[in-house]
Amino acid sequence: TLATNDCQVILKDTSNEALSRGKQHVQGFLKKRRYLTEQQRNLILNRIETTTGDSNSIGNANFVIEAIFEEMTVKKEVLRDLSKKVAADAIVATNTSSLSVTEIATAIDNPERVIGMHFFNPVEKMPLVEIVRAEQSSSKTICIIAALAQKLGKFPIVVEDVPGFLINRILTPYMNEAAFLLSEGYRIKDIDRAAVKFGMPMGPVRLLDEVGLDVATHVSQTMVEGYGERMQAPHYASILVEVGRKGRKTKAGFYDYQDKEETPHHEIRSLLGIEAKEQLSPDVSRIQDRLILSLVNEAIRCLDEGVAGIPGKEAAGQIDLGTVMGTGFPPFHGGLIHYADQCGVVEIEQRLRELEKQCGPRFKPVSGITERSRLKKSFYEAL
Repeated sequence: TLATNDCQVILKDTSNEALSRGKQHVQGFLKKRRYLTEQQRNLILNRIETTTGDSNSIGNANFVIEAIFEEMTVKKEVLRDLSKKVAADAIVATNTSSLSVTEIATAIDNPERVIGMHFFNPVEKMPLVEIVRAEQSSSKTICIIAALAQKLGKFPIVVEDVPGFLINRILTPYMNEAAFLLSEGYRIKDIDRAAVKFGMPMGPVRLLDEVGLDVATHVSQTMVEGYGERMQAPHYASILVEVGRKGRKTKAGFYDYQDKEETPHHEIRSLLGIEAKEQLSPDVSRIQDRLILSLVNEAIRCLDEGVAGIPGKEAAGQIDLGTVMGTGFPPFHGGLIHYADQCGVVEIEQRLRELEKQCGPRFKPVSGITERSRLKKSFYEAL
């Protein structure tokens, strides 16, 4: 997409094989754009340079984005080196899903040009991009990157640099609750079916496999370090990673993947060390409440902490957009905050109180819910 605007694009990797796969992916993507002629496709491809070393053109770059693995020391080293080879005002972006962009920026000269640009997987299908504002990021940098995301056909939301940013932070309790349900004896398919019946494009266990259990494990560690025990859950993802089951990319995770079929691994309980117990019959509404209200509780916490901007209608709208475009929250519910508001703040509090009695303190309604319930205020109103 960048190349269609007469931009030169440099793809750098340590492996020629990875670069070849990347270019093949671009070719496949362009073939699906039937409004492009063959000549236009070739012109675009000719503006993409692949390299395993430094390109002679790198000094002309006015925007760079890093997408290496989630290791702070390595990210700092790579971006420190890269930032010295481009213009002093070239924007330096990181695609990190959970690491502190503010800390990454400390390694770079002119840190006001550093920003997070978090794409969601699979990138060609997921329309959301989180624009993560580091403490050093300038308003100019934020505006340029938000505009660039729109040029790419994405929906940008500007969020603060907190552990997990906005979407992964909201999603973590939801994913955790799926693990708690599994530990209690619910079947994987029943958990996922309940979420799909609510309107989610896939269930939380399938989503873990799609994200990659190694990535999910890293995000989980970051969340626990950032928020403590309330983000803790059974370590099922890390157990599967240790035995080589990293999700769909290895054709084995919670599910086994053969061609287009997926079935829960037949020995998943023994593999995860879940004690043999009677499998619970699916109570769809109860499973849905536990999953969806986990999302709601954390979303209201994020709203009132200003993670999506100054609390109020605009920030709530960003969370609605982010949850629809980034988590697959059903559009017919209008976004997560809209769903909670339609249910009514009093009802949301009551349902959470009931789950708190049944499941423990992780369902204790946050102060933003209890206070709005007391004041009879909408979630779109700031406290």
